[in-house]
Amino acid sequence: MDFVPLPDGSLLVGASDPTLLRYDRQGRQLVALQPRIPDMRDHYDEFQVSRDGRQVSFGLKQFGKEPVCFDFEQRQLDKGPCQGSLTAPRTAAIGLKVTDWKHNYKPTLNSQPLALEQYERSRSLAIAPDAKHFLLGTNWRLRYFDRQGREVWQQPVPGTAWGVNISGNGRLAVAAFHDGTVRWYRLTDGEPLLALFVTKDASNWVAWTPSGWYDSSPGGDSLIGWQVNNGKEQVADFFPAALFREQFYRPDVVAAVLKTLDERRAVVRADAASRRSGRKRSTLARRAMPPVVELLAPTNGTGFRSPTVTLRYRVRTHGGPPVTALKVMVDNRPRHRVPVERRRDKEWQGSLDVTLPAQDMTLSLLADNGQAVSSDEKSTIRLRWLGGKEALKPALYLLAVGVDDYDAPAINFVVDDQGKMTDKRYLKYAAADARPLSP
Repeated sequence: MDFVPLPDGSLLVGASDPTLLRYDRQGRQLVALQPRIPDMRDHYDEFQVSRDGRQVSFGLKQFGKEPVCFDFEQRQLDKGPCQGSLTAPRTAAIGLKVTDWKHNYKPTLNSQPLALEQYERSRSLAIAPDAKHFLLGTNWRLRYFDRQGREVWQQPVPGTAWGVNISGNGRLAVAAFHDGTVRWYRLTDGEPLLALFVTKDASNWVAWTPSGWYDSSPGGDSLIGWQVNNGKEQVADFFPAALFREQFYRPDVVAAVLKTLDERRAVVRADAASRRSGRKRSTLARRAMPPVVELLAPTNGTGFRSPTVTLRYRVRTHGGPPVTALKVMVDNRPRHRVPVERRRDKEWQGSLDVTLPAQDMTLSLLADNGQAVSSDEKSTIRLRWLGGKEALKPALYLLAVGVDDYDAPAINFVVDDQGKMTDKRYLKYAAADARPLSP
């Protein structure tokens, strides 16, 4: 799709997969960044959904090959098709004949053309259980029609809708998109409810609601996040959902939204079931993004001979409290904490002299505003020690964790014979036992 020559004579190439490639002067490939998204093209009978919409089966490769099964009830991803009564999309019904819907610009209903935009191409079809409506997936939209061909609703989509289906209970529309996501919509009006992304090697998954409540496999919360633009001439900042895990990690909300068909009601139900009473019910607008630190010098791979090193940095903020301290991390362990003058500038630069151990290391510089600590690859570098070997004393690190209050109420409280939680707690002393071990 595009290529750009780099200052060192190499060539950077962008392909539509998307793939990012880099070649040297002789044409040897130096870098190949491949996409992690599954290939949803041509998912028809292979795109299957359970009656309640809580189980879905789809392929990680074109034509539904390498199928996987995701179950929201069990919060589980399995390789292979689902073991249960899932159904493929219905494409034929008495009195409702949709033709030319596969890869065609002019699909018809009972020989009458359906209204699409110019150059909008139909890709997938699912007829509702009542045989009175049908869902058409195109390269630009999901379109829901009645049996007279009148459009009931439409929704813009994040990519070509290669597969669509409707749950057997007639409550949910489900679609598989070119961006590798599977998404659920309320069938009555097309309201988006939930999205699921599975990496193409089935090693990670993440599911999230429109407001950002999410559930994920371990590490899956690094796959989604919030992008904040800094203008046309500046690289955007990306904040993975993992940074907001305490606020937005809500498997109970994700599990409830396909039952309530309403995100707000799902939050209320989940809060009531877990005795949260409104705790953690906040939105992204009420919480500022963490500050961002970019290390300007030294650069990655630099060698140093003196234990004292000068760090030059740039700090960028996106609202919220001012930065109050900088933290120097060596090999992911705290090394220095330096208070700084409270600054509300959106962007500023500075320098800092630090004393480092005589060894090769990974060094990170983080900014703390009292609510959140920055975490970005631009603030982490590798340094090489060039000043000769010095004896290193071993260090013992102890992490003591005691939890008295789990998100799962059944762990915290005694359950009586009627299945109700009492005021008697199982856990009282775990945190108290761990606290004296902290320095």
